[in-house]
Amino acid sequence: MSKKTAHHSDAQRRRPGTNEFRSDYTDEGLYLAVAAVARAVRVEDPAKLTQIQFDENGEAVMAGLGEPPPPKANAIYGRINGKLPKAKRKTWSKIVLDSLAAANDVTRLVTVANRADAAWFQDEGYLVYSLRRVCVHLGIEFGAEGPRVDAYDRAYRELLKADSKLGRGKLLADLLLTSDQIKSMAGDAGWAGACELGGFLTPGRPQSTTGFDPMQMLAHFYETQPGLPKSYEELRKHAATMDIPLPAAKKVKFGELKARFIEVRKLAGKSTPPDGPQHPDDALTPEQINKLLDGAPQVRRKGYWLVLENTVDALAEYVERYESEVPLRQHHYNSVSSENGWPASSRITDCAKQHGIGVGKGDSPFRAMIDLGRTRARERRLAA
Repeated sequence: MSKKTAHHSDAQRRRPGTNEFRSDYTDEGLYLAVAAVARAVRVEDPAKLTQIQFDENGEAVMAGLGEPPPPKANAIYGRINGKLPKAKRKTWSKIVLDSLAAANDVTRLVTVANRADAAWFQDEGYLVYSLRRVCVHLGIEFGAEGPRVDAYDRAYRELLKADSKLGRGKLLADLLLTSDQIKSMAGDAGWAGACELGGFLTPGRPQSTTGFDPMQMLAHFYETQPGLPKSYEELRKHAATMDIPLPAAKKVKFGELKARFIEVRKLAGKSTPPDGPQHPDDALTPEQINKLLDGAPQVRRKGYWLVLENTVDALAEYVERYESEVPLRQHHYNSVSSENGWPASSRITDCAKQHGIGVGKGDSPFRAMIDLGRTRARERRLAA
């Protein structure tokens, strides 16, 4: 920001016909701005912030938070005291103390019930922390299905009630977002997108219970082991060696499955000895055996999205599908990642950090990973 735009004369800054200064800040915002500057400049003793220190550092501190330049200290002093009776006017020191108290107050000068929008200083870090802290309270493991809104609200109230008994100045309430704030911050991605950002599955999302066709897997087992498995569990372990999921045991009647398999082979003119094919005419060719697993889903083991190749491939798919339609932004990615089976943006960031990508000052790990996905998509087009 140039000096020309950063500094204004009194005439420029005053509201026409009044002694009040123009400002993009509400009264609440002024208190929070003073608190932010005090904590940044006087780390050891924020209450000792002087007007000169505020004027010299206010613009830089607020710019770092993505906020417009605040009014000068004397303008804040005048605006706050201009609304008070003379007997109740505040010194600058009192304004600083009240600002620090307001910034620590859970209500942010409004009631918790009305906190529908996140404050200017609350970013995605607050969202992620809030979801993960609540999930710890609810016993939900990281990476599992996230909480529904009603469960989050219940846990939120329980946590604040427990924290208030510790006499810490409502510290936890100062950090946790309400469910309405989370939804407001998530935008079009909604509650599902917020859960994905926090590292959790979409709550209530139907999980696949079918798995791969057990008849196909039984045929593969018979040809490669060879022979018939003695139990469904043995068949599932065979599938697991290839990271292929099968339906839950309670959904499969193993005896009926084997009987149907033998009947299908009989109709094809093949015998089915328990120890596997005994005659070349009863066995499948290697090509036929491989085709048995066509279309089989893969289980993603823990750490799958920390593998750079896997994550870049997913982002290449995202680029190929959406680059010609919309700007590729994290907000948009969050709204479509779950339905396409792509990693949550938080896992993309984890992968980037794991491989030292986009970790320089001012860099964005997510943006750096999107650039890698764009390069991979271009390579695919050239190779096609």
